[in-house]
Amino acid sequence: MLKAIFGFVGVLLVLAIVGSLGKKQLQAISQMETSTRVPSATASDGGSGGDPVAGKAVGGARLDAFGATAGADMPSAQAQIQGVQQSVRDRTADALQQGMQRNQHAQP
Repeated sequence: MLKAIFGFVGVLLVLAIVGSLGKKQLQAISQMETSTRVPSATASDGGSGGDPVAGKAVGGARLDAFGATAGADMPSAQAQIQGVQQSVRDRTADALQQGMQRNQHAQP
């Protein structure tokens, strides 16, 4: 009986710790999202009023990792995804081709 009680208390303790850590992580993520947001673009600064980071430069610096010049449009999310997918396809095809070549050289 005592073993079952300690087991139950242990499970509750683990759940409390995991819940506390999860809560802290979610709070950190929500704080990070709110601190990185840019006020919505207006018609005077060339924005459409929708997505504030839709490929526009803010304060002369890009908000993405592309490093393009200020004012240049960045590819849409769909185009970025398709680019990554194509890159993965190309790398996979190259790896398969290399594997086939190794197998051909290894066989007498």
